[in-house]
Amino acid sequence: MARPKKDNADYFSHDADMRNDNKLKAVRRKFKNEGYAIWNMLLEHLTDCDFFEYEYNDLNIELLSGDFDIDPKLLKEMIDYFILLNLLILENGLIKSLQLIKRFDSLLLKRKRDNNRVIADGNPQSKVKEIKVKESIIVKFNFRKSLVEYGFKESLVDDWLKVRKTKKASNTETALKGFINQVELCNLEKNEILTECVNRSWSGFKNSWLDEKPTNGKDFVPEIPYPNKIEFMQYAKSELQDDIYQRSKKKLEWKWNAWNTDEWKDGNGKQISNWKSKLLHNLNYITQ
Repeated sequence: MARPKKDNADYFSHDADMRNDNKLKAVRRKFKNEGYAIWNMLLEHLTDCDFFEYEYNDLNIELLSGDFDIDPKLLKEMIDYFILLNLLILENGLIKSLQLIKRFDSLLLKRKRDNNRVIADGNPQSKVKEIKVKESIIVKFNFRKSLVEYGFKESLVDDWLKVRKTKKASNTETALKGFINQVELCNLEKNEILTECVNRSWSGFKNSWLDEKPTNGKDFVPEIPYPNKIEFMQYAKSELQDDIYQRSKKKLEWKWNAWNTDEWKDGNGKQISNWKSKLLHNLNYITQ
């Protein structure tokens, strides 16, 4: 009988110098040792959650505050600060730690192999099950779906697939991995890269290609240098109503500190090529 499927873990590794991480120093400075303790308890909780993510809403804040023995308002303030520092990512109402998930890559890969392995025991039903499992593995891969799930806009994906069809490119898993590898080597945001592929009728992509001039004669240059805090705050102020800006000023400063500490990389570790565009994309969350 197969083992029950498990989508969490029993423990996570705790680095001996975790407290010396620049972001956690900021947490300790702002919330003292209580903030550091709450961060570790939250990592424990996420490790125990399915897929290492947790729905972020008022009810769950109340439940966690009872578990952690902390005031709900203070807990929410801490979690919001973790998000601003990119210690946590908030996506589709779920909070998660990308660094925590990365630690479980080998564990998840092993589980996937184990789940896909069916041991034939001579039982005809077992052999039928093995065939169905193999078929499901083959059918599961979808080139378009994989691109969308990675974060590419659907409209861009559809346009690029038309280019690939014209060029008679194969939409295989190997082709996708090669494309993603090159995207991750590039400092530009993924949808900017895909836009270039469509505009230049590229069925594939290599990072070095962007060093060449496109046919319209314009260079594809990321916005540099990055702003100091005054420039950052002035731009944010120009995009917001005054009352909203004043209310959100502290969060905006936290966001600048987080990006500046990370050498202007986002929560996924990607270099921010256009900080103004990135800030505008984040303003709805920051001003909540």
